Amino acid sequence: LVEEVTRVREFLETHPDEVVVLFIEDYFKPEHVEQGFIDSGLVGYAHVQRPGAPLPTLRQMIASGKRVLVMAENRGGGTEIPWYLQGFDYTQETPFTFNSVDALEAKASCDENRGEPDNPLFQINHWVEAVPRSPKTAARVNSFDFLHDRAERCERERDLLSNLLAVDFWEQGDLFEVANALNGLGRDAKPSYAQTG
Repeated sequence: LVEEVTRVREFLETHPDEVVVLFIEDYFKPEHVEQGFIDSGLVGYAHVQRPGAPLPTLRQMIASGKRVLVMAENRGGGTEIPWYLQGFDYTQETPFTFNSVDALEAKASCDENRGEPDNPLFQINHWVEAVPRSPKTAARVNSFDFLHDRAERCERERDLLSNLLAVDFWEQGDLFEVANALNGLGRDAKPSYAQTG
């Protein structure tokens, strides 16, 4: 954990106008996550969300310097670790078990799953549950047309804009091109960001 979150801290240090969302599959105690964030130095970037307050905008997070939103899939940090949020208090998602490519194309692939319908963040889960995981299948379902069409369909059916695209093998396919298009940019748009170092 320390090694990986140190890489996130180093990225934030050299990219001062970037925001990172970490949604942790927490198979260990919140205090272990907290210690990893302390040891890596990433804790100083973690946003503390006041209960009942709306989530900040990206611009507000950048201005505050608190540019990491940290959420737990199962058990957040409560009042003891106020920056470690219970993710499904803020996020709603699609189902996450798809046993075939056809299942991702089915209407039910956009149905409600965890999280309340008025939660502000919308996560689209997008992978095939084959064991072992298949980079070849990921390349197919992460291709621009496939992923973009599904994301747009889920946005229409749920009347939400997607904030988080969760995929297997992000380097396979066209994830960043899809994100560009969903954000109203050209498919091949190059990011413009401040960089130091």
